[in-house]
Amino acid sequence: MPQPFAIEFALGFSATVYLASTLTAGGLLELHQRVDRLPSSATVLRIQLTSNVAHGMPSGLSEFVRHWRETRRRPVHLILVPPRTAANGAAGGPGLVPPGPH
Repeated sequence: MPQPFAIEFALGFSATVYLASTLTAGGLLELHQRVDRLPSSATVLRIQLTSNVAHGMPSGLSEFVRHWRETRRRPVHLILVPPRTAANGAAGGPGLVPPGPH
């Protein structure tokens, strides 16, 4: 079963969250906790959504974005991509942090 999200931290300041499917309340909480653990040098957060995820986007995601802005005082960039492109990006690769405990 594919993971609903992956996080890539690159260049010492940029983090990208790849959302491959809609998140349950538990998945949203896990995403929130994992992003909170990013180094303080993470000053840019990108959230890459597929069009089908954006359509079913939980309202909790807006709270997640608000939390990032309030705690980091940094921008969030939402990127909407075709489902196939996002699935390839979230499938794994150098720099991707798989969901789960670390």
